[in-house]
Amino acid sequence: MVELHDEVKTVFERRHRHLLDAILRDLAPLTEHVQRANAGDALRELDDDLGMVTEMLSTLTAAPGDLLEPLCDVLRVFSPYFDLRGLTREQLDWAQNLLGYFRDHAASEEDAVDLSLILIIANMMQRLGAHDDAVELYQFVLSIDRHRSTHPGFAVAYHNMALVHLGTGAYPEGMAACERALAIDQHNENERGIAANLMLLADFQEALGQVRASGETLKQALEILERIDNRVLMTTFKGKAAAFTAKYGETDKADALFREAVAEWKAMGDDEQYAIVQFNYAVLLHETGRKEEALQRAEESRRLLAADGHYVAGHIRAAMHAWKQGEEAPSSVTPNQNQPRRVRFNRPPPKG
Repeated sequence: MVELHDEVKTVFERRHRHLLDAILRDLAPLTEHVQRANAGDALRELDDDLGMVTEMLSTLTAAPGDLLEPLCDVLRVFSPYFDLRGLTREQLDWAQNLLGYFRDHAASEEDAVDLSLILIIANMMQRLGAHDDAVELYQFVLSIDRHRSTHPGFAVAYHNMALVHLGTGAYPEGMAACERALAIDQHNENERGIAANLMLLADFQEALGQVRASGETLKQALEILERIDNRVLMTTFKGKAAAFTAKYGETDKADALFREAVAEWKAMGDDEQYAIVQFNYAVLLHETGRKEEALQRAEESRRLLAADGHYVAGHIRAAMHAWKQGEEAPSSVTPNQNQPRRVRFNRPPPKG
């Protein structure tokens, strides 16, 4: 292999940085828009650009020079789009490739990787059902630079670790992590983070039998959501409110909320959330005697989740089998209506 002179490497690196800057400049506004209302045009444009950007990143990870920081920026910018489109494995592949790129280009063992890469990998592990691996990665992130304990990134790590604990039934540990995340977001006056944590806290309160407190916490979240333009969080809230009202007898109100949430997730193109909320709606349909429609909706949800390797597909399969046999079925999957959060970490300073 021909070795490039340092001057040539510098030219290539500068050119590639300009190229990545152009991608960020053109596409960042689109990815920011996907969580707002009327995002159809932005999603279609990103769908068209995905192949080009993927091929370009594959080329640049094999190029000379240190491009880790701008490459991480591109991954972070695309994360909301990946989440909305349910591209879990694609996002995991990107993050793991960049982690390998860091390993290959680190000047020494003291070089610090961008921690948001670790968070992305942990988030995707969580979605694929590798809960122990996800918790281990979150704990690794939280063990670093504890003097930055109020950094927004730590709120994200605590929040996402709490999600794992909610899904595995470790409620006390999860609630403690959620409260840590909430405190950090309140310190930073991050309203989106506060709303997400309140909705998650409501799940823990309900799981621990604190029904009245759970309802009050959801009301606090709604007060914030009504002030900000974030359709993902608002639709998440509607799905949670539907499940909550269904559980406590307000079936007509729950039915309307479920239909609205299902339609909005479908319109956004988020197959994962669409499938999960639709299955929760199917549980209500089955419990209120609409068994044929319940099975149809549950089967569509199972197929969508199974296609992406999502572990909730097995939960739905078990519920459908129980329904057909007239047995007691597994409950809805309300905890999984929470989506992992994202953040940008600044790279920690070198040691010494």
